[in-house]
Amino acid sequence: MKKLILFLSIILLSLSACVEEKALTPVEQINIQSSRDYLLAENLFNHIYRSIEDGFIYNGQAKNCPSYTLLNNNNNNSDTLIIDFGEENCLQFGQLKRGQIISTFDNEYHTPGAIINTTFSQFYINNILIEGNLELSCLDNNIYQLEISDASLTTGYGVININASLEKEMINGQNSSYNYLDDVYLINGNISGNSSNGNNFDIIITDPITYELSCFQSSSCITKSGQAIITPNNYEERLINYGDSLCNCDITVEYNNETTLIVLD
Repeated sequence: MKKLILFLSIILLSLSACVEEKALTPVEQINIQSSRDYLLAENLFNHIYRSIEDGFIYNGQAKNCPSYTLLNNNNNNSDTLIIDFGEENCLQFGQLKRGQIISTFDNEYHTPGAIINTTFSQFYINNILIEGNLELSCLDNNIYQLEISDASLTTGYGVININASLEKEMINGQNSSYNYLDDVYLINGNISGNSSNGNNFDIIITDPITYELSCFQSSSCITKSGQAIITPNNYEERLINYGDSLCNCDITVEYNNETTLIVLD
């Protein structure tokens, strides 16, 4: 009987050791939270600049949502454009918005040398609180520099933080300043941030991202092509592939011969 008990004990110890060994073995995870969070932020910043450019075109004209207020309309100094969506959600371009976008500028949107600084006051898109500082500089008729500083997006599942330095080259639409829907941009640059799960990440655009604003007529996303490498902290790099030249919100993340589809709302 003692020999049987000893034998069973040895078997149980062996099984326990195997279980512990498996539990301690690192498991490779395909974490796409950082990719998903950045793509969400990128899409919302595109909608913000659509609202800003729309404001430069239509400011002063009466609208229920948003309303436009132009302060200090003086060509000799900086002016302020307040785009006010009100305290309750209103629908603009298929997105629910409330609060204010506040832009100070020293010249018109596409004028070489113009600098437009943007901040926010209790501004939400689709109930996501957006804060931070955006600076868009028109370097010449075709090249723009966008600096995103200390931006944060407070979602229902955490906070996304973004800093970016991006170059935007306009390759179509230069001759129609008041019809931005024919504008096409190539985007290059670097991004860093912290995702909603607390993980830091870095992004390098390796193949210029194409923004085609005519896509706004049929989709909530304007990215048609391009690639970027995202490296989340403690994970290997992933490839973000912006698509197949269609106006849709389908973007893939590729890692270790596996492809994950992210569809932005």
